[in-house]
Amino acid sequence: MSLRILLDDQIDKLFEDNPELNSVNKNKFEIAVSAFSNLQYLYGIEFDDLIDGIMGEGGDEGIDHCYVFCNGVLVKDENHQINKESHIKVKFFQTKKENGFSTNGFKNLKEGIEEIFNLELDLDKLQKIGANQDIIDAADLIRKIFRKSSRERLNLVVKSIMLQLHLKLILQKNNPFTRRIRKEPFKHTI
Repeated sequence: MSLRILLDDQIDKLFEDNPELNSVNKNKFEIAVSAFSNLQYLYGIEFDDLIDGIMGEGGDEGIDHCYVFCNGVLVKDENHQINKESHIKVKFFQTKKENGFSTNGFKNLKEGIEEIFNLELDLDKLQKIGANQDIIDAADLIRKIFRKSSRERLNLVVKSIMLQLHLKLILQKNNPFTRRIRKEPFKHTI
């Protein structure tokens, strides 16, 4: 399909303009999805944090990206300041480079989210059923924040985003993120 070729061209351009991305040990498409969706869905977080939110290719329990925010600020550890005024959002992404989503993909995403919030399912057991270390780490953080927020009687919003890349956004010359990429290369360490 022509749009897929254009998308591949944009991904190639992203990696040409930012050659340091080639050294990142994650799926090229998932890196691009993070970069292209950062401003719209992720509050313009730092590149290292984008990469940390990629859950890996195998054992991701249907979750390709996962980010936790408190009042629009990325939560990186359980010591993040939370009080009764805090607004917590957990954003799960499933991304596909296909023409549509299969019901199997949605089912896997739903089950993965349920596994994370099932506090009776030990993390060791989650790993035994096939979850990778990125998912285990994300589940651990989310569970700690979830429990902390429930003690504070906070509202916790869980958003699952089935993201089929909107080529219109990516291909726009006026897209501020792709403009920023061209002008300011990513700075990160591996």
